[in-house]
Amino acid sequence: MEAARTENCDFAVVDLQLQGVMAYPLLDCLAQRGIPCIIASCQSRQDIPPRYMSMPAISKPYTTRELRRAIDVACGAQSVRESSGDSRD
Repeated sequence: MEAARTENCDFAVVDLQLQGVMAYPLLDCLAQRGIPCIIASCQSRQDIPPRYMSMPAISKPYTTRELRRAIDVACGAQSVRESSGDSRD
């Protein structure tokens, strides 16, 4: 959690639940700092609280393609690629 408060990063992929501990405080901290987050979870999207619905989510296990798309969405690059015709698939 300390790293989330102090370290600089372009984005974060956050496992929603590790060893029974939910990562909502971590997501809140990163979002407050303006760091784009991707939620990685075994839970269905409907089980994630509404306040996190603006964050892209990927289901575990996920593919490289799914992760790349989530990064694009989280970082705002998807619309830029679509408008330029770059599909990267």
